Amino acid sequence: MGYQITDKLILLGVLLLTGLLSFLFGRRTPKYPGMAECLENPFLHFFVYAWAIFMIAFAAFIATITFLDKSAWEEAGGRIIEVFSLMFLITVFLIALGVISGKHYIYYNQEKLILGRVFSRDLTLSWYEISKVRVNKTGRRIRLYNREGKRILNAHSLMTNFDQFYHTVVQKLGSRVMYE
Repeated sequence: MGYQITDKLILLGVLLLTGLLSFLFGRRTPKYPGMAECLENPFLHFFVYAWAIFMIAFAAFIATITFLDKSAWEEAGGRIIEVFSLMFLITVFLIALGVISGKHYIYYNQEKLILGRVFSRDLTLSWYEISKVRVNKTGRRIRLYNREGKRILNAHSLMTNFDQFYHTVVQKLGSRVMYE
C-alpha cells in the first residue's frame, strides 16, 4: 500500500514540475513589440529555476520518506525541520535571483532606450540623454551614464543580441564612446 501512495505522489510531482516548467519557459512575447531587445541570457533563468525545482523535489522526496517511515522521523528528531528550513531558504534565494536576473533587459530603437529595473519601474531614455559611454578594451561590456554622471546601464556580452546593441550604441553615440 505504501508503494501506491508514493507512486501517486511521484506522478503528481512530475505533473506539477511539467506545468511549472512550461509556465516558466513557455513561449515569451516581447514586452515592447517593435523594438529590438537585449536580454539577460535565458540559460541563467533555466539554471536558477532548475535548481529551485530540484530543491523542491528533493524536499518533497525527503518529506515523503520521513512521513511514510515513522522510524526515520523518530531517528531524525528535530533536525528534519532544520533541513526543510534550509532548503526553503535556498529555494527562495534561487527564485529571487531568477526574478532579479529577469528584470535586466534593454529594449531600444532609433529614438529611445527602455531599461529594465529590478526594484522600480522601467527607465525610458532618449539617446541624447546619455552623456558618456564606457566600453572595455575587448568590447564585451558597455556602461552608459546620464548627464549627472550616474551609471544607468551595465550591459555585457552574455546578453542576447549584445552585438547588435553594441553597434547601435556606437552608431548613435560615437562621439561619446570612451574605450578603457
